[in-house]
Amino acid sequence: MARASLPTLLSLDRYADLMGINPAHFNGAAANSLSPSVFPINVGCKDVWFQHAWQTEDALSREDLAEAIYDAEKDIEKELGYSPGPKWVTNEVHTYPRPFYRGVFGNGLNVRGQMKSIKARQGSKFIQAGRRGATLIGTPTVVYSDPDGDGFSELATVTIATTVTDTCEIALFTAGENGASEWEVRPLKSVAIAAGSVTVTLDSWKLIDPDLWEFFPTGVTEVSGNLIDISTTGNFVTTIDVYRIFTDFTQVSAQFFWERDPITNTLIFCSTCGGTGCET
Repeated sequence: MARASLPTLLSLDRYADLMGINPAHFNGAAANSLSPSVFPINVGCKDVWFQHAWQTEDALSREDLAEAIYDAEKDIEKELGYSPGPKWVTNEVHTYPRPFYRGVFGNGLNVRGQMKSIKARQGSKFIQAGRRGATLIGTPTVVYSDPDGDGFSELATVTIATTVTDTCEIALFTAGENGASEWEVRPLKSVAIAAGSVTVTLDSWKLIDPDLWEFFPTGVTEVSGNLIDISTTGNFVTTIDVYRIFTDFTQVSAQFFWERDPITNTLIFCSTCGGTGCET
């Protein structure tokens, strides 16, 4: 799983796929110990990616790439007026519409006598209210296999019991990272739910132990010293966190702050939502 500290809508592994970059090299790895080798290294070309720019010279890192993708997504969102992909938005602050004359007390109605409204920055692409919910289903052991029999275990399979019925709510995260977005493993090959159990398959090189990416340069070349050998499953993680990621409607979707009524010195709020925000 190519990852970066800055989460992006477009996953780094998906970017590598779109650009035709060798997926193992993009994750700083190769299976050179096999004969014949899988994902062999071209010694005359620095085609191996590292996590940080300071780990090698004159090369773009995955962290650098994530920053570029993040900036591009923000530019697209600014131009379109909405996000190029679904996401949860938090801490978006709006000033409630006030009367033109600042000395006048607002009564919650506009000049036509209708209730005032506030438009979210996502505009017409607002999907629904609620917050990102993340519930840990479990941390199963990953099973690695070699379907084509070439000696390289290219397939990872994760299976665990669950009550979740929507495959779109199933997500994998590096174990111990509390389901943080920047640690999500994506994209997956397949997700299937049957008989109270979910089975997920994905490419094995997306489960390289992330600790191996945090090496300090020692002066050796990328081929001989810093390349991660995925000829063996020993450099892959052994467990993975399986989460249910969903929109949680039980959490407050909006908070309103306003002055007290100048006459009764009491707070007046919507009787339907109690001041936590009605979705309209």
